[in-house]
Amino acid sequence: MSAAKINLMSALPGVATLVEMVRQMPGGDPRFALFLGAGASTSSGIPAASTLIDGWRRAVFCDLFRLERMRPEHEAAYGQWKSSERGDSMMVDKKPGPNYSAWRTLREQEDRQPGEYALLFSRIFPDRESRQGFIEKLCDGAEPCAGYVYLASLVRDGYFRTILTTNFDDLVHDAIFRYSGKKPVVCAFDSQVATVRMVSPRPKVIKLHGDFLYSSIRNVGGEVARLDINMRDKFEQTCANYGLIVLGYSGGDRSVMDPIRSMLTRPGYLGHGLHWGVYWDGEEQDPEKVIPEEVRVLQRHYPEHVHVYALRSFDETMGALARGLGVAPPDELLHPERLSGYQRLRRAIDNADQGWRLEKGFRELLSRFRDAEDNPPDAVAQQLDKADADHAAGNEHKSIGKVELDKSRTVSLEKAIDLFSAADQKCLAASTMADSPLSEENRLWIARRRSGALTGVCEASYFLQVGPAPRDADGKIDESQRAVYHNTSEWKRTSEQTKHFTDFATSAFDLCRDAWSWPHTQRFDPAVAGHTRSVAVNGLLAIAYLLRAGHFRVDAADARYRVCAIAWFDHLQRDRTFGSEFLGELRNDIGGQLLMVAIDTWAREPLPEGGPSPEDATPSPPVTDPAPTATSTVSSGQKKAKASKN
Repeated sequence: MSAAKINLMSALPGVATLVEMVRQMPGGDPRFALFLGAGASTSSGIPAASTLIDGWRRAVFCDLFRLERMRPEHEAAYGQWKSSERGDSMMVDKKPGPNYSAWRTLREQEDRQPGEYALLFSRIFPDRESRQGFIEKLCDGAEPCAGYVYLASLVRDGYFRTILTTNFDDLVHDAIFRYSGKKPVVCAFDSQVATVRMVSPRPKVIKLHGDFLYSSIRNVGGEVARLDINMRDKFEQTCANYGLIVLGYSGGDRSVMDPIRSMLTRPGYLGHGLHWGVYWDGEEQDPEKVIPEEVRVLQRHYPEHVHVYALRSFDETMGALARGLGVAPPDELLHPERLSGYQRLRRAIDNADQGWRLEKGFRELLSRFRDAEDNPPDAVAQQLDKADADHAAGNEHKSIGKVELDKSRTVSLEKAIDLFSAADQKCLAASTMADSPLSEENRLWIARRRSGALTGVCEASYFLQVGPAPRDADGKIDESQRAVYHNTSEWKRTSEQTKHFTDFATSAFDLCRDAWSWPHTQRFDPAVAGHTRSVAVNGLLAIAYLLRAGHFRVDAADARYRVCAIAWFDHLQRDRTFGSEFLGELRNDIGGQLLMVAIDTWAREPLPEGGPSPEDATPSPPVTDPAPTATSTVSSGQKKAKASKN
């Protein structure tokens, strides 16, 4: 890698420059429109295109080589298959098939799809109805997260008036309507957008590729090759009046990039510039891997109008804009007691002077609202929110401690252990707060957070033992050695330290194993999908840590570990949203390679003769107490974790 590439990425302007640029706009007279791609919605639970593409590629790989499912030993072949550009075929499990490059070239010629996303999407979901159903499932229930909440405040205070997006979800509309007090105009149809006045002060959301609720969405073939006439016209009208700030978008659609290229060549368009944000974690230094090729070409040809910014994420960018511009948070967050459902409805009735003629049944319903507000907030949920905050802070300190080289590394890891232990204790407290038995959702929430806190203690304790990850010549973490380091580093430990480590991992495994048998989990209820997925991940982590500590051998593992590991692995394999991402992280985590070998071995071998059946390995759910049997070990977590590093 050349020094020029390193300097180019490091020299890109960041969010402070973007804030200062927006700050110079006259108050109440925005000069920039926002363009949002899929990267703006990932923190709200909608997977990025890259995540979907990887899952679809894996399905194609299995189809081409007639594999029932991906196994750990197929990962190397999959990596070779998707990156190879030579030869027309390769062998997997003694079965021949074309490499990805050859297959993709052939399909692009036959299917005439405009890009990899469209090509794979049309392969997995060949008809419009199935694609519509898949998009609906992805968007259903998604709630606007931090970045969209900040955006609502920026819209409320007049910094942005027009938001263009290729996303199908309703996150922009929901956030603006809910948190700004304004009702945006949403245009998702060509005939609809023609009547919109771009000079109107009312917020406008223009969905260039349609809305997930309607069958007119555009995602494959000619659907994304060009915009309809009125939609393109409004896109160009927007850019005639504004500059354009692009966030979370890779530039992969001709329907968007063709108009942008055209406007850059025409006087009077994009007069305030095209400002393209790319997400950069500070690690990757090669701009060709961070900046989309299409954007690099535009910047090279139009350097005075096209500007690229290195940003951390959509949420952090919008947060920095809101803070830098002095925008106040939404009233709902500052004064939740004033803007509850009851208060909103009461205000609407009073403003309309309709209270005197309310229907009797509705008056009784309002009374129930009012009475419910008089009760104190749910103590269990409050305590679990605090546990979540401790757990998130623990992860931040753990991440810092894993890469630092000086004394702050030890301090960070010790702080992480303290915070994970505090999260565990708050979850234990929450389990005893309710007057009546805990709901299944709360029980699952507790199991998820406790098992995550316990595996967090394991990881932080481990890094206190083995030292920081390997670095390359530039001082960056050497990714090529990360997996080797996690799985083969010398781990000097005493028998007492090993016992503490395995106590935490065993308790985490027991929590996940119990939770997996509960009705909500068994039904894979969409309302608790995040909890269910995390239980599977934490359970696999616990098994990986037990393998890494030498707690048992692969060939001597009892049926509990074997059956649960296979079930959790299969669940993540089937998870079309974030399953492949989590499996990728697991493979590179502590003991990840050992875990993958173990799962493959266990999937191929029958249970020991006379051993327990899968049903025996899944316990019945406890009646009221979700805590594992190793409560005494867990409750002294902080003390034992600190002892393990000495």
